[in-house]
Amino acid sequence: MLTISLLIFTGWHTATTHQSKQASRTVKTTWQKNYTSASFWWGTRYYFTSNQAVVQMQAEHANNALAWGAVGAIGGAISGGVTFIAGEATAIYFTKQANDLSYYNARHRHHRIYMDVTAAGVYSLHVLT
Repeated sequence: MLTISLLIFTGWHTATTHQSKQASRTVKTTWQKNYTSASFWWGTRYYFTSNQAVVQMQAEHANNALAWGAVGAIGGAISGGVTFIAGEATAIYFTKQANDLSYYNARHRHHRIYMDVTAAGVYSLHVLT
């Protein structure tokens, strides 16, 4: 259940720009106030070319964590715990990812960064070169 939730919502983003692989190369050299993304066979790459773009994703992840926490709490009361565990685990995932993004951005404040998120929900952060 948790794996399915992570697979469904790992790529969920409301204010991103979907681009082809070719168009994503252009993003690396241009400044964007919002983060952008590109889909690949292994998952999604999110580009952050400004600190404001990082803050945008952090805010979206905070909202996702709150929503999943609420789903877990309400579902847990109804189902007796299974939904609670899945909802809370997903909320923790979004919170952890946002915290890691914030820390990485603070360490590389004057660089453009990107985050790879696989279809399984595994993520890694890198500096754009």
